[in-house]
Formats: sequence, C-alpha cells, structure tokens
Amino acid sequence: RPGNKVWAHSYSNGTNVNNFYSAICETHDHDIVIEIGSFPVADNPSAISLIKIDPLGGFIWGRKLSMENNSVYNIGGIVEKNNFIYATGSIYEGAAPFQVLRSFLVQIDEVTGLPVWTKQNDPSMPALSFTDIHNYKNGILINSYSQNLLNDLIYIDNDGNSLGGVMIVNPY
Repeated sequence: RPGNKVWAHSYSNGTNVNNFYSAICETHDHDIVIEIGSFPVADNPSAISLIKIDPLGGFIWGRKLSMENNSVYNIGGIVEKNNFIYATGSIYEGAAPFQVLRSFLVQIDEVTGLPVWTKQNDPSMPALSFTDIHNYKNGILINSYSQNLLNDLIYIDNDGNSLGGVMIVNPY
C-alpha cells in the first residue's frame, strides 16, 4: 500500500540529545535494527545506540553502545550476519574542527542485544572514520576514510580480525 501509513512509533531513553536515525537493516526473522547517532544538547552526553523492533514497530530491545560528554557520535552502518548484528561508528571531537577520535566495530547478539565484543581502530595509526559496512564473501567489508583524502576498504572475518585491505585515493 504505497503512501499509506502502516504504523508510527516514537522511541526514547529520556536523555536530552539530538538523535538521528542513520542506519537500518532487516534481520533474517524480519525484525528491524536501527543504529542511532547523536550529538550533545545542554551538556548531556551523546551516544550511539541500537534498537530492535518487530515488523509492526513494537520495541524488542535497545542498547547504548557508548556514551560520553563533549563528543559527536556518527554511525558507520549496520549489517546482520549469522544471528549477529555488526555495527560500526565513529566518535568525533565535540567542537570545531570536529576531528575524528576513533572508530569502532561491535558484534551484538541479535536475540538479546548484548555486545559480544568490541574493537576499535588502532590508536597508533591515523584515525579512520568508518562510513559503511557490508556483508562480503565469507566476511565483512568496512569502508572508511581518513583526514588525508584516502579511503580504506577493510576486509574482516566474522570475529573482527583483519583479512586484508586496500587504500584508495579519493579526490573528493
């Protein structure tokens, strides 16, 4: 039924932040997982959160992946694979020039919403901003960029271990 509203819901955790729904995926059981980033309002901490809803918008679970003051949280994408949710994101400074601080990858149990493990980009390397994530062959592909106009495509296994990668010059 194109154009007809089927349902509408609002989801809130009671904190005062500017949220933006930025990534969504359908799970194998036809539920929906939404990744939400935020930036701070009135000195409240910002966060990246995940919520899982059923096909009619009913709340199943919600999780804050991280929360801290003086930061902006950008989502990096979300995929479902083998009954796990894989979510990426990046944390930026809370004030201009908004430099990227770190990025992360988290594996979430699809049924409970609990994190299984979390990994972040190597802090000894230039900070990467994870921008999207995709199922690829037997693993997962993460697209990222750095401040030096380079894109990194990172191929990982289902446990978050690097299987390889390629750096691409991006003039844009």
